[in-house]
Amino acid sequence: MKKRIKIALATSVNKALCFAQNIPADFVKEIRQYMNHNHVIGYATLALKNLGYSQDEIWKVIHEMHSLFDFKSEEEAAEQAEDFLQERQ
Repeated sequence: MKKRIKIALATSVNKALCFAQNIPADFVKEIRQYMNHNHVIGYATLALKNLGYSQDEIWKVIHEMHSLFDFKSEEEAAEQAEDFLQERQ
């Protein structure tokens, strides 16, 4: 199944469950955001592992990422990361 169809189905199922069980939409949004954070951390963990970082170093990165999730919006993070990467060129 294509990714867009899966996302549309997941969104529809979430909306239906919220309606049927009186779950606040904000709660579902928060859960979805948390799951997205886990995906980001998963990719970062695998990338660092593949590059030879130790578990201690990876845990430091994960803890910093959790802190950034709390204090930076997705837009701020993307903009600041892009600015940093542009400095290298």
